Amino acid sequence: MFAQYYFIVHLNYGLRASAVCLSLSFGCMFLCELGYILASKVYKETWSGFKLNSALSNWSIFFKLGIPGVLMVALEEWCFEMMTLMAGTLGSVTLGAQAIVFQIQSIIYMVPLGLFTAVNIRVGQRLGAFDPVGARYVYFTALTIISIVALFTGLPVVLLRHYIPYMFTSDEEVCSLASQLLPMLLLFQFLEGFAGVSEAILLACGRQSLGAITIFLGYYCTGMPIAAILTYQTSLGILGSWIGLTIGFGLTTMVYTILALRTDWTKQVKQARNNVTEISSVYSTNNINEQYKYHYLDIENESGDASNLTLFEQSTMITENLSQYHKMKFSKKIKCIELTSNYLWFKCIIFFIFLILLIISLYIRFFYSIPLWYTYCNEQVNLLDKSSFCTRIMPINNYLLQSNNNITHLLMDNITL
Repeated sequence: MFAQYYFIVHLNYGLRASAVCLSLSFGCMFLCELGYILASKVYKETWSGFKLNSALSNWSIFFKLGIPGVLMVALEEWCFEMMTLMAGTLGSVTLGAQAIVFQIQSIIYMVPLGLFTAVNIRVGQRLGAFDPVGARYVYFTALTIISIVALFTGLPVVLLRHYIPYMFTSDEEVCSLASQLLPMLLLFQFLEGFAGVSEAILLACGRQSLGAITIFLGYYCTGMPIAAILTYQTSLGILGSWIGLTIGFGLTTMVYTILALRTDWTKQVKQARNNVTEISSVYSTNNINEQYKYHYLDIENESGDASNLTLFEQSTMITENLSQYHKMKFSKKIKCIELTSNYLWFKCIIFFIFLILLIISLYIRFFYSIPLWYTYCNEQVNLLDKSSFCTRIMPINNYLLQSNNNITHLLMDNITL
């Protein structure tokens, strides 16, 4: 943060300095985390070393859970980006107000986001420990806490709505419009709070696909169409966008909560067992639990159908089976998956495709003297008679020094226009 302030304000390096500082901060975070892992040696109990055969196997479970998980996050973030695009079509004042409200929303959202992460991890741990009662208890506890968190993060924004925008700009019109939008954030905090806790349950249970479908139907099939209608067909303007998106958020929150409340926790414990079995199909001979590497824990009720038992009785039965884990031999062996040559070639092709895209991106970045965004930016701002906007957000001197004479003249002509 201090580096960004110094490079942008004092050294006047422009917008790119902010991106560079942010990238460096992520790099520092990675190095700190890597240093902690190496120093604490926490990996020794669960990882016996790198093996190519193990690294290239069992990708299906990661894609099955990872891709829908990415969509759950991306679809939500893209909604806010689309709102920014809509605000840009309504003028510079609206765009400025939208930028302020979006930044404040991003800041206060970080507090409940930490709770969502904790719920996700804690529920995953309880499921992995074959404790359905504990997982259910974590969820209901989080529902209680999130109400307090949403109130304490959203209410100050509403009470100080006439003062907070001036931290970003001194433009009276922008601040006035932003103060009208800020009360929406209190409702947003409650909706996103309950939705986030229930979403964490779906993530912990491996139901990412269901979450992605819910977000798509709630945001893109309901919220955004209503937002577009209220924005362009009524006098609400950008406030209509927030109202429409709030409706979509409300629908998604309701579906998320119903799905989480109806979760069969014992079934999810069994599913967690199956996921671990699938991921752990290739074991190292140096594993600390080598004596159990070809077996899995059967948590079925030996006396009959477990569905007739209460959740507490099922949990007790599971715990009793756990006590036998170190005493008995289990009936089913895990079959090691042998990599076929076709499967390996498929992974190699995917790798080289991404490598080629990376090389192309680096080539455009370092050898295309005039950024493409700058060209398109000039085309738009010339229509609005705001020709200086593009040059203010780009460190133009760097391009003048790195470009040849022809490109320099071309760039200066664009600035003049």
